[in-house]
Amino acid sequence: MNYSGVRSRRWTLAFDKARIDVWFKTVRGKVTEFAITLSSVQGAEVQPVIRYDTAHGIVHRHTFWGSRERIKDDPFGVSDPTTCFRLAYQDVMDNFDRYLERFEQERRER
Repeated sequence: MNYSGVRSRRWTLAFDKARIDVWFKTVRGKVTEFAITLSSVQGAEVQPVIRYDTAHGIVHRHTFWGSRERIKDDPFGVSDPTTCFRLAYQDVMDNFDRYLERFEQERRER
């Protein structure tokens, strides 16, 4: 049993041409850190498409389509990590196909 109240969880959802990696840490039941990454999988090649994380102490979103990585701080206008985790997870699940399609389209155009 973890008496400090600090816990972390990790899982991967695998699909035919993509995967979603989820990791988060909680303290006393509240999310304090997280990372959610949607990646394109082409054989042995895995490339990130979109990632939400709390690196550097702030919630931000990385997008990897186009010619360069783009980072947007505070993508939800909310600072609470627990709320942002829920919103980020929902965004990736709701827009999964759209994000992969945009990534693949821009990849073909390069």
